[in-house]
Amino acid sequence: MERGRMENRFAFVATLAKNWQIDSGRQTMRTISAKEAKYHFGKLIDIARAEAVTVEKHGRAVVVVLAVEEYERLKAIEAGQNG
Repeated sequence: MERGRMENRFAFVATLAKNWQIDSGRQTMRTISAKEAKYHFGKLIDIARAEAVTVEKHGRAVVVVLAVEEYERLKAIEAGQNG
């Protein structure tokens, strides 16, 4: 991997680590900017497979990226409550 790409990847991971928050002893969702998500989409997918990631645009949450398995689990819960 060329040096510039590696440095960008490290910067992206550092940003995610910085945005990983601990709230009253429990972990909360990671948050990244839409720009970071665009330029590091592959890494976003890798992380979202393990935990949900909030993507913000202009400082406001616009989407949450999460694993298919988690999405299906949430749909099943919703179907059970509505059925």
